[in-house]
Amino acid sequence: MQPLNAWSSNIFHNKSEKIYNYVKKHHKISFVVLGDSHLVCTGIRNNQYIIDSNGQQYEKILKHILKNKKINPMFIVHGGDAVNAGDNPDSFAAFAQVTKSILSSSNLPIFVSLGNHDYNRFDASSQNFKSYIGAVRGIIPIPGTYIKYIYLNTHFSDAPKNDYFAKFSESDIKLLLAEKEILNNKYHYIIDFHTPLGNSSSFLTLNDHELSFLETTKFLNSIKNLNVIGIFCHHKHISYKAKIRVHNSDDSIRYVVSGCGGNHNNNENFSYYYITIDTNSFKMTSCKKYIVS
Repeated sequence: MQPLNAWSSNIFHNKSEKIYNYVKKHHKISFVVLGDSHLVCTGIRNNQYIIDSNGQQYEKILKHILKNKKINPMFIVHGGDAVNAGDNPDSFAAFAQVTKSILSSSNLPIFVSLGNHDYNRFDASSQNFKSYIGAVRGIIPIPGTYIKYIYLNTHFSDAPKNDYFAKFSESDIKLLLAEKEILNNKYHYIIDFHTPLGNSSSFLTLNDHELSFLETTKFLNSIKNLNVIGIFCHHKHISYKAKIRVHNSDDSIRYVVSGCGGNHNNNENFSYYYITIDTNSFKMTSCKKYIVS
């Protein structure tokens, strides 16, 4: 089975000319952001994966995206916790199969970040994620634009069993710093990772499920002088959007938390965000939440 992110990359590459022509005509890109599906494979019958209610709700969300006549996404950003337990390879296989079976008819790619539940805490490994989903970090240039989509890994190279904390690896920080070293860099960035930024006076007050002050500072220092349009996080099973300013900049960054992508352990309706970015001004012109009942 081809890993899901690689499958999506192939679709995205094959659509590059179509995307380029669309951007040239309409001067915008649009995409969906969601996260925290927590799918569980409960068994296999007649070579078919049996999925739990979380997985069934995730299916429903994907179908809602395809049937929603008000949107026209180029791709989907999934911010992690694709499955509920990273030690279960069948759950990853089921997630990939469900996703491909629904999205393939529309050639809609989806790129999945690594969440804490995707991590196999028993042997401190993300191997199941890599086998079925793919790379844990990457950069995807959007054809016809000076916009790059970056997804990072906030979990967890040294996580023994339940005693783990979210953090960026050296590879994630190096990836960001390498973008800063590009001469005459004209690119603007949308960045996704699973765990939300830590609290400060600039952010909404949320007391748990966040990056530490140290990790938040490390990330913000790494994007200093990069042109960041939006930051997408998940992990909290809630959804909200805000604007933040970093390093005393006059320009705000749209900050979106979207963690209601299938799991039933939340206090909100299931939802996703549909985002549009103007490719001339590099501004997020729309960030609309859709409820899936």
